[in-house]
Amino acid sequence: MNRWLTVAFLVASAGGAFSLYSAISVGSTGLANMATNLQSLSVVVNNYYNALNADRTLVNASLNELGYYVNVTVSA
Repeated sequence: MNRWLTVAFLVASAGGAFSLYSAISVGSTGLANMATNLQSLSVVVNNYYNALNADRTLVNASLNELGYYVNVTVSA
């Protein structure tokens, strides 16, 4: 348990250090540009998520067929 807490703390610290480094090296204008790019990226990711969610049954069926193929191939 302590190991996972340590890993979580290190990851959180690295993220904070990266944010601080970005704020210092890029400046406020650069941070505003980064925020705009992230907002644009969120639209694209949201569209991909909606498309994947709409076709979830097709994706699940394909994964099931892949699992069946692997099981048959390995057992042969």
